[in-house]
Amino acid sequence: MKRFPIVLVALVMSIAGLAGAGCSLLLDFEECAADGDCATRAPGLVCSQEGYCVAGAPECSVDDDCAGKGARTSCVAGTCTAAANNGGDAGDTGDTTDVPLTCTVADCIENNGDNYVCGVGGRCVNLLTPQCTRIAGPVNRGNTVIIGSILPTVEFGDLGIPIENAVVLAVEEINDRGGLPGGRNLALIGCDSSGDADLGEAAAKHLVEEVGVPAIVGPAFSGVFIGNINLITGAGTLMISPSATSPDITDQQDNGLAWRTVASDVFQGVASSDLIRDRGYSSVAAIGKGDAYGEGLLNKLSEEVGTELGIDNYVPRTYDEGAPDFGAIVTQVLDELPDVEVIVLFGTSEVVDLLGLFETEINNRGLLITPDYLLADGGKSELIFATIQNAAPLDDELRARISGTEPDHQNGAVFQAYQLRYQGAFPRSNAGIFTPNSYDATYLLAYAMMTIDPNVEITGAGIAAGMSRLVSGPMTAVGPSDINQARNALTVGNSIDFVGASGPLDFNLETGEAPANVALWAVEERENGDLRFTTAMCYLIGEDGTGDWAACPQQ
Repeated sequence: MKRFPIVLVALVMSIAGLAGAGCSLLLDFEECAADGDCATRAPGLVCSQEGYCVAGAPECSVDDDCAGKGARTSCVAGTCTAAANNGGDAGDTGDTTDVPLTCTVADCIENNGDNYVCGVGGRCVNLLTPQCTRIAGPVNRGNTVIIGSILPTVEFGDLGIPIENAVVLAVEEINDRGGLPGGRNLALIGCDSSGDADLGEAAAKHLVEEVGVPAIVGPAFSGVFIGNINLITGAGTLMISPSATSPDITDQQDNGLAWRTVASDVFQGVASSDLIRDRGYSSVAAIGKGDAYGEGLLNKLSEEVGTELGIDNYVPRTYDEGAPDFGAIVTQVLDELPDVEVIVLFGTSEVVDLLGLFETEINNRGLLITPDYLLADGGKSELIFATIQNAAPLDDELRARISGTEPDHQNGAVFQAYQLRYQGAFPRSNAGIFTPNSYDATYLLAYAMMTIDPNVEITGAGIAAGMSRLVSGPMTAVGPSDINQARNALTVGNSIDFVGASGPLDFNLETGEAPANVALWAVEERENGDLRFTTAMCYLIGEDGTGDWAACPQQ
């Protein structure tokens, strides 16, 4: 049993964090077979070899590239776009002097086509861009509230597409059960970040500066989330991530508008440290990806375990996320710790390559060691299965040496009910890690909006204020069954206690975070020889602020 320091307890109990995690959850999903299949998604999209609609060569980079393509045509997100009349006469020549910047959705659609809405500054704007390609909900209605999402749906699409699917599912369920008070509906414009900060910024600018959404689900990765806090919250938009776990998020200046439905890696880092203590390892190498996710976990482990073991028995390393030199890392670690007992890998799916290099080099050196490998949620990739199988005939021995930690976000019967609905809506997709978190995030946004007078504009600040009425009151489970109950309570000034598929989500309203347990995953072999991930233990924190690894509670 380990007692957290007082400061840590306060932080952990206030927290709710893939971070740069790019877990590889493989699924059978094809968005297109030919370029023509992408024509209705957004201008400039082509079909990739992997079957996804992705951005082709941009049509333009500056307004001059659009010369000759019509009056008032400018370059918007790489596409030549004609400006709306904004209610002007049909013979408008493009002179906007003294023309009031006002519009309606009907005007925008009539003058520009489908998927145009009245955006920031009263200007008509196309929801779709080469990055923002998915629409869910009735965006063509004037009383629709549009939210955005910034998720990795192209690169790391095996992680991001299911997360986006869960947002779509929530939007559809909410609208099917009556939507928001005052006859308003909810809609989503989904944008890709591919885990890249620059792409995330471009998506954020479109959603915030052009469309003017009051809330965004995401960004998914910690680095993208942190990199866009100022842009998004500075514009008055609330952001709520289902998967950004970096501890650095907690202390960001965010105007009270940065939230997350996943726990901070402070808790996972402490749980990993306690697991190392419980297993009695005395020689530890820890390697972290050089981003907010990997370094956050590594720093916590170094603070806990590194301090105790000292420099002779603990070797930490980081690697560049763009061009990692894994060979040099493996050589350095084995030179300094030839008797290493456990190798901790804090990164995304690329750590599987690092694990394989360690096994190869240990064999090449003839070292008589069989180190254990401890990963985190970011490294929980089915690529591990191939590494184990390729290690035959010692595959079973290697399988037993691989385990990892992850936030425990499967909330018993509430999660099981959600999972069935997800699989019914998306039968070819797995309801993978962090999908319950994005599903919960969307419901939280909708319920917070229900606290706002139907005659008042919905803003990020209004949503944040409404979150305070979702943490105490009659228990209300996420999902369609309790929507009417929640709406009836919230519209008359009462509160509810929101229970999500990912957990109870007892938010600290100052940090916008909620605590969660940590699970230990392992690799199990089925009777037919196939491999799968299974939960071995859980790290539970009690009301007294102590944590301990034990059997998981029955759910």
